[in-house]
Amino acid sequence: MLLLLIYGPPGVGKLTVAKEISRITGFRLFHNHLTVEPVKAILEFGHPEFSQLLAKIRLSLLEAAAKNGVSCIFTGVYAAEIDDTKTRQMFRVVERWGGKVCLVKLTCERKELYRRVTHPSRAKFSKIRNVAKLKKIMDKHKLDTIMKFKDTLVIDNTKLNPHKAAAEIIKHYRLTRVK
Repeated sequence: MLLLLIYGPPGVGKLTVAKEISRITGFRLFHNHLTVEPVKAILEFGHPEFSQLLAKIRLSLLEAAAKNGVSCIFTGVYAAEIDDTKTRQMFRVVERWGGKVCLVKLTCERKELYRRVTHPSRAKFSKIRNVAKLKKIMDKHKLDTIMKFKDTLVIDNTKLNPHKAAAEIIKHYRLTRVK
């Protein structure tokens, strides 16, 4: 099992690139809002138990994937220090079942990021669509940080279309189509 973890700030294109990789490789797509939305249905974002429940659901799903040899792509935002423990738990769950984790950080120029974050398609999953809010959380949580505890492929997709970004990731990690 291979877990391809694509991370970066809101609006950078994680889901768009992940969809392209999934289409080419057949990897299952497990983007972060698939778990955020059901938790938000029960608890408000910011509730003390919100993050705990979210982490439990994600770990359970990743363990099921690893245990059953299902390669998948997970997308998410990485907030330095806040997410280190949860991220390491994800790695341990996958690796405990013999899986491998590959990291990709997507970046783009701020001006382009601000343009992308307002795109109407982001409303489908209650994603951040406000530039002022994005600026605030980018600075507060250091969302430009690269994970330091595992090698990361960094791709600037400011001028790179999703197909080319996906092709770079597939080539770098030598991903092959799953059956």
